[in-house]
Amino acid sequence: MVPGALVVMDSFPLTINGKLDKRSLPDPDFSGSMEAYMAPRTELEIAVCNIWKEVLGLDRVGITDNFFRIGGNSILAIQVSHRMSKALDCYIKVSDIFQFSTITKLHNSKKSYLINNIVYEQGEI
Repeated sequence: MVPGALVVMDSFPLTINGKLDKRSLPDPDFSGSMEAYMAPRTELEIAVCNIWKEVLGLDRVGITDNFFRIGGNSILAIQVSHRMSKALDCYIKVSDIFQFSTITKLHNSKKSYLINNIVYEQGEI
């Protein structure tokens, strides 16, 4: 597990018994780590954002949002890859979700894959 935020403190609040007073700890500030929301622009991006929203139970997903930072995990990645493969008629591996964890990166990787793997038909010479 990697922490989402760190809070620097001079000392820890203690209870009367000398134990850590968890209730008195300040809430972490996540505002510095949040990227600006970038709305989907194409039909493809809208479709993928909708799939992520449904699976993650969120109101809004942007194309630069990291799947794992907005609540995704390995089980949800399986669901997302299955739904995306079905909806887009293009095989999306679970490892693609891990490797390209934003919609923009995933879209760019699939686009370059399709361009690099086009099979050209050769006519008669």
